[in-house]
Amino acid sequence: MKKSIFIAVIFAWGVFFPGAAYASKGILYREANLIGGYSDREGWIGKREGALKNSLGFEYYKKFANEYGDFLTADLQVRLTYDSIMNADEAWGIDIHNAWLEYKAGLGKQIIFGHFDVPFGLEPLLDTHGTLFQTLAMKNLGFKNDWGIGYKGLVGDYDYTIAAQLGSGMSVRSRDGSHLLSGRIGSSRDREFQYGLSLAYGRVLHSMEDRTYPLP
Repeated sequence: MKKSIFIAVIFAWGVFFPGAAYASKGILYREANLIGGYSDREGWIGKREGALKNSLGFEYYKKFANEYGDFLTADLQVRLTYDSIMNADEAWGIDIHNAWLEYKAGLGKQIIFGHFDVPFGLEPLLDTHGTLFQTLAMKNLGFKNDWGIGYKGLVGDYDYTIAAQLGSGMSVRSRDGSHLLSGRIGSSRDREFQYGLSLAYGRVLHSMEDRTYPLP
């Protein structure tokens, strides 16, 4: 039986920018994802459906603080991608994975706005954007992140998140009445053993390409 070898190489490096007391702090990560492999039947092969894409990008994470502590968190993760299974003139794209602002509205209460994890399943706990191991988010919903607004809070020892989102995934669009309402309640994230319950309801869009621009 002939076998194929598939290789994924992921590089990431970061620079930390310290600040004075009570000042904002930011972390910048740069990354490159190189996907490829060799098959003794097919020769050189690139990306396979559902795998990572060749890309160059960055992630910038920052907390804004004053003398009373941090009150706002921002995250932006963008990649310039090349999808090797598409035609050359359609292979390039821009993926916006994270693009959100999270405001502290009180003790244990946060309001989040932008492109963030759908509060459903394991994806919000694991964040598998840069890993070969994936959760079932893509199979269940068709995407991991979506555009919208959410609210986070506490009920006793449990964390919960509810969100109203476009149901379009990576792209910013609303068509055919697309929408997604979701929520998750579970054990505190600082515990080693995690458990919870999540629900989702909506009408989501499925597209041939998973990217922000050009529109799929």
